[in-house]
Amino acid sequence: MATGRAVLAGLKSFLAMIAPFLGIILVVLLGLVLVYAIMIYPATTAKELGEDRQVGKYAGAVFGYLLDDEIWTEELDAATGEMYESYRYKDMIGLDDFQRHQAQSYSLPNALLIGIERVDMFLWDDHDEPWLPNPEPLFQELMTYYDWTESEIGYSGQYKYSYSYSYKYDVYHPPEYDEEGNLISEGYTEVISVSGEGTDIEVPLDYLYEVMLLKTADTFENVYIHHYGDYKTQDVEEMRHDEHAPILLGAPFPEIIQQHVEETKNSIRNSFHSDAYDIKFEFDYEITRMDKTYQPLLEVEIGGEQFGRLFSVLEQKYGHAIDPLDVELIFHIATEYDPLFAYDFAANNAGYIYFSNRSNIQYVHSMRGDLRWPISEKEPHYITSYFGPRGGRFHKGIDIGSHGRNIPILAAGDGVVTFAGLNGTMTRGYGRTVIIDHGTDSQGQRVTTLYAHLHRIDVYPGQLVRAGQQIGLMGTTGTSTGIHLHFEVRFNNRHIDPLLVFRVVAP
Repeated sequence: MATGRAVLAGLKSFLAMIAPFLGIILVVLLGLVLVYAIMIYPATTAKELGEDRQVGKYAGAVFGYLLDDEIWTEELDAATGEMYESYRYKDMIGLDDFQRHQAQSYSLPNALLIGIERVDMFLWDDHDEPWLPNPEPLFQELMTYYDWTESEIGYSGQYKYSYSYSYKYDVYHPPEYDEEGNLISEGYTEVISVSGEGTDIEVPLDYLYEVMLLKTADTFENVYIHHYGDYKTQDVEEMRHDEHAPILLGAPFPEIIQQHVEETKNSIRNSFHSDAYDIKFEFDYEITRMDKTYQPLLEVEIGGEQFGRLFSVLEQKYGHAIDPLDVELIFHIATEYDPLFAYDFAANNAGYIYFSNRSNIQYVHSMRGDLRWPISEKEPHYITSYFGPRGGRFHKGIDIGSHGRNIPILAAGDGVVTFAGLNGTMTRGYGRTVIIDHGTDSQGQRVTTLYAHLHRIDVYPGQLVRAGQQIGLMGTTGTSTGIHLHFEVRFNNRHIDPLLVFRVVAP
């Protein structure tokens, strides 16, 4: 007991001695906390983000500690969530299916509105009024404006058919009597045989559709001007996979021909006597011609200031200049609510691809293995479509255009050609395609590359090729709306974004 009293007395004496300094100590501790929160923590997370960039990924946590997910979630009830969802593709209302097919990749993502709204909520400083979701003004400022031009898509085909048939049917002849009612002849059944044939009967089919082609898409990120070429035709094999026909006709043109064939076949069959039996019917047909006339997309020109409208709207909203890092933060938030949003903000060691001038970017040095860019840097070219969701489907590679020219396509690395041909089982819709197996990389992964829509193939299956060797010419075979290369990279047969493999070289 005495020892306890002594310890308690000593503690009281110590507290009495430091009491005058207690306020100073608390102020120092508070200052250290503020220094950590304001300076050290952001610097640390920014450093971590920079390290992530070097390996091609992002943590999305520069100022993320300011944004409390729990508070945001509490503010969002089901009705508010439905309201945000109503803005998905809202700027495409009133477009027909063919227009929507062209416009979808340019539509304002509703996730971007959510990202800005979330930042707005955490910057809300009007304590007299509660923060309320209000995406409509943002939508009006950032929505995509489309400009269209009239055009036509024509489908023309021909098939020929031959047929032969034979069948029997019975005709009953009743008994005959004279005027006195005496039997003249007994009733009997006559078997009638019928046959017929037709040889090489040609049937032409023609469909012409008036369509609207996307001329300009004025988006939050830039202005995209589309340039179209002259009418072109596709042969029978290429027409078997046509991305426009399902939109216009409800089925690809070859299926339309086959449906007509079935109608012709049924018409012949329906001409048989209703009591026909012992039927022998043979019908053969051959599609001899299928063509499509249209205006192919040759080039998408960038005609505006990168993110000009977005930066202008944000600067007007917040009353100060906007740093690109602020926009990255908004994109990260948007990605949390829609992981598909950031697919063409492809992360690599140079940062978000969206923050670069696309027309001047060169991807010529490989970050992994010995792969090289499949087109010579001496040939003018540009990326027209990125890896990820596109038009309701997942785009498994990137598309590279060349201003409508059939420029050489080069092997991305040493390897063996495993496929070189037209529309194989694994390349449906790709047209003339080459696949190269580059073997196993330093990390034990099997690396293959694919080159689709080629105008011409210069290699054959089983051939050994070297990096940079010409394997064909850029074209528009298969399901294609213009001359371009569809380029894929696969590790262990898993599709990856090619832009995660190649390092950006500043112009």
